[in-house]
Amino acid sequence: MFAEKLAVSALNRRGHTRHSTPADLDRSTCDRYRGIINNYLLPQFGEACLRDLGTLQLQRYFSAMAGTSLSHESRDKIKDVLSSILGSAVRYQLLVKNPLEGVQLPPNHGASGSRNPTSQRNSSIRFWQKFLSHTRRWCMSRSTHDFVSAS
Repeated sequence: MFAEKLAVSALNRRGHTRHSTPADLDRSTCDRYRGIINNYLLPQFGEACLRDLGTLQLQRYFSAMAGTSLSHESRDKIKDVLSSILGSAVRYQLLVKNPLEGVQLPPNHGASGSRNPTSQRNSSIRFWQKFLSHTRRWCMSRSTHDFVSAS
C-alpha cells in the first residue's frame, strides 16, 4: 500500500527506525499503522487527491473527532501517521508543503469536560463565517480600489 510506504519512509527520515519496509517494522507498530490507515484515514481521505487535502479540511476532520469517544492519545497517533504520510509526499515532491502543519488537536472534553463540543463547534463555525465575510469584503474593496486606480 502506497500510504504505508510513505509512512515508513517518513519514520526512516525522522530516525524512528532504520528499517526500510513495512515488513521490517515491529509487527505491532505496523499493525497499528495499518489499522489507523484503514479505519480512519482511508474512509475519510481515500478518494481524495493529495493536492486536495488542505489545512482547513484537515483541521475540520480533527476538530470533529473531539465529540467522539477517541482518546486524545488516539487522535494524536492518527495525526502522527497522517503527518508522516504527508511529510513523505513533500519529500517525494508530490506536495509542496505538509497541509497538516498548523492543525491542532482540540482538547478532549469527554465525561469530565465542562464544555459542550457542539456549542464549541458552532462557535468555531460562526468565527470562520465572520472571518470569511470580512475577508471577502476587504478583498472586494481592494480589487475595486485597485481597478479604479488603474483606470
